[in-house]
Amino acid sequence: MRPKIRLVLLFLSFAILLGTFLIIYTSSKVWDYDFWWHLATGRYIVETGSLPDSDPFTLVNNLKENQHVKNPLGMQFNLKQYWLAQVLFYKVYNSFGDAGMMILRGIMLLSMVVVVLASLIRQKVGYFIIFPLLFCVHMNNFYYFGERPVLFTLLFSVVAFYLLEGYKLRPGRVIFALIPLMLLWANMHGGFILGIILIGTYLVGETINYFLKKGALEKRELIILHIAGGIAIAVSALNPNGFTGFLAISHQYTSMFQAGVQEYFSPFVLYKNKTSSVNWSYIAMLVVFPIVFLLRNRKMDITHLLLLGGLAYMSITALRYVVFYVTISAMVLGVELQLVVDEYSRKYDSLRSRLESVFIVLICLSSLLYSVAYLKPGSVVFGKAVRFSVPEDAADFIEKHNIKGNIFNDMAYGGYLSWRFYPDRMIFYDSRALNYTVMTEYQWIVTSVESVQNPKLPEGKEPLWSRLLDHYKIDLMLLNTRDAFGSLHPIIFSLIKSDEWVPVFYDGISVLFVRDKENNQELIDKYRIDEENIYNMLIATFSDIAMNNTSNPYFMVSLGDIFYNMQSYADALQAYEYADKRLPGHAGVAEKISAAKRNLAD
Repeated sequence: MRPKIRLVLLFLSFAILLGTFLIIYTSSKVWDYDFWWHLATGRYIVETGSLPDSDPFTLVNNLKENQHVKNPLGMQFNLKQYWLAQVLFYKVYNSFGDAGMMILRGIMLLSMVVVVLASLIRQKVGYFIIFPLLFCVHMNNFYYFGERPVLFTLLFSVVAFYLLEGYKLRPGRVIFALIPLMLLWANMHGGFILGIILIGTYLVGETINYFLKKGALEKRELIILHIAGGIAIAVSALNPNGFTGFLAISHQYTSMFQAGVQEYFSPFVLYKNKTSSVNWSYIAMLVVFPIVFLLRNRKMDITHLLLLGGLAYMSITALRYVVFYVTISAMVLGVELQLVVDEYSRKYDSLRSRLESVFIVLICLSSLLYSVAYLKPGSVVFGKAVRFSVPEDAADFIEKHNIKGNIFNDMAYGGYLSWRFYPDRMIFYDSRALNYTVMTEYQWIVTSVESVQNPKLPEGKEPLWSRLLDHYKIDLMLLNTRDAFGSLHPIIFSLIKSDEWVPVFYDGISVLFVRDKENNQELIDKYRIDEENIYNMLIATFSDIAMNNTSNPYFMVSLGDIFYNMQSYADALQAYEYADKRLPGHAGVAEKISAAKRNLAD
């Protein structure tokens, strides 16, 4: 194949591929739960001209009784650290709506892929290595479509790597671009700490390389790297929280807040429990790392080794770091793989040249086939994920009927309700997790805890969850029908059975209860959902989800719980047994099976 034809085919292949990636990244509707409180905060900053010192959105966080905050640094971190990204999000959304955010998200994710591609091309990595690595990065991005400030960390981390690695190849003044990058990054997202880790790793790694005489940098070049890196790290302190962000996210302060948050679990725990699909791109990159290390006969660049070792460890301990390992490792392992190929293929140059044409044709066909699968009319529809994660219909119902009173809301829905109702209505709680006391009380309520002191509620004693709702004068309860793992909140069963609460709205993703009191009587008379119907609606919802998600056992467990609370013990047992097939040996499922069998026997 002629060189010009080869270049044209490669250019077209990667152009088609990147265009398809952009369409995919843009096609997902606005869905992220956290996006809405970022948006609400951005609006608050623009309208008031100041950063919030205390929580402006929640009803209970600012009550005197809840002022003992166990992590004040963490509260300030969440209130102020993302301010610039939040303002940008608000400006974009206010001007262009859902379409603006979807396009912005798509551009940022594609930009990250382009930087990875540029880094590999600059290092003269072969296209037969680039192509699968680019696909790994792309497939990994499927797990990070959320509209959050973390998008800036995803992009800035690969830009920082590009600058640092570029300096090793060709030392020059471009390394000082790290300084404005870190200043911007530190005011966009708390993940700027990853930038500090990247810079620190290069400073340590290249210093070791210099003294071992294995590095490419001369003494003067190494000094310039230390100066530029040191200044970049120093200017990152010019953000509302300075370097206290390190303390705010340390394990000592955050462990209490991370217990139920999925992204802080090890990905392998989630894979084992089948609450998250296996990220095969990540698994592949984890496996390739030690293989490349062995093939390189332990000649792997020390800086690369330190970087990948640290990121691999971080990714194994928490799901949220997986994306950073995959993107950085793609750029590092691409270079190291090319060195392996160069070393082992010298004696097979003639065979290699003959295979090049085959590889180019395969890449071209693969790009076309992948694009054809996604480039369909109507593949991009702008809007919110109303039937997935955005309780727009429930908020419309509350607004339309002007339902009064304090609201208890699902944590995931707090951000959207703040965006919709602030300052006219305050929420109960949201996913910022600012206050440990309130977070604990929230968990007591949604899990329907009757007592924390007695294994069984004493006779004549009102359940704790009910006392808390009375204490905060809650008259509305808007709940997500399932949590992050697929489980139905136990409080829903308690409310259905309670004489004080009436379900008046259900749309599959949310259920709204109002307190049975005089000022709600007209609403109740018109929209009451009786007990049998609300159970049937829940059954329909979880049956559909369980059939479409055949691995997660908790959807089947929730379905069993619905039947159990209806006293349909045979159906409950069947659902629990299906869950046991999906996750054999789970103690909680085994207990539920035993309870259903006991009730059937009685």
